[in-house]
Amino acid sequence: MNFEHWIVFLSGGIGRRTGKNLPKQFVEIAGKPLFIHSLLCFLEYKPIKKIVLVMPENYMELTEKYIGDYKLSNIVLIKGGKTRQQSSFNALKRINKEKNKENIIVAIHDTARPFTKSEIIEKSFKIALEKGACLVAKGVTDSIYKQSDRVFQQLNRSKLISAETPQTFRFPIIWDAHQKAREQKIENASDDIILVLKAGYDIDVLLHSTNNLKITKAEDFEYTEFIIGKREKDE
Repeated sequence: MNFEHWIVFLSGGIGRRTGKNLPKQFVEIAGKPLFIHSLLCFLEYKPIKKIVLVMPENYMELTEKYIGDYKLSNIVLIKGGKTRQQSSFNALKRINKEKNKENIIVAIHDTARPFTKSEIIEKSFKIALEKGACLVAKGVTDSIYKQSDRVFQQLNRSKLISAETPQTFRFPIIWDAHQKAREQKIENASDDIILVLKAGYDIDVLLHSTNNLKITKAEDFEYTEFIIGKREKDE
């Protein structure tokens, strides 16, 4: 049985924490908008069938311009929702229209992560095919404390992981998880893997140590510009 590999790029937010005038996905780094760097990164993974790109409603025209400027194909543009969960569901509704949806594996990714390695993408799809759901994550190396007022509790970091994206699923699993979340009035989940867990599914974790930075603050842009500039110079 042949499975199609789809990507959902979540970019429906405004990203106020960066202190930029534009939503962070449109801020240029080394001459390209952030979301273009992320798209090009994933397009290096050749088995991708289609990309569903979720963008803020007021920036659809600008997004279409960039897609044309960079001659990108097989991209479906979708309006984002009020929350990350709603944006993800909007993208999944589009995939649900496909006749072969039962044979689709979908990776849901934060567009603010422009460094994801092809090997991570490939492994996440392989695990999702075999197990149904894959969470890309890193082990925790810092000491972590839980604080309640002035009471501190040190947590066992050997049992902690830091969740990242892509989060990859057989489509029927993630679709069912979102449907159950709506039935249970869950509306603002921080990611998709928690909905799958709440729906009663097992997941597999892909631990890695590569650079998969999520750009959140203004200083993250400076670091990203340096890394991309160095990479392009080495090439």
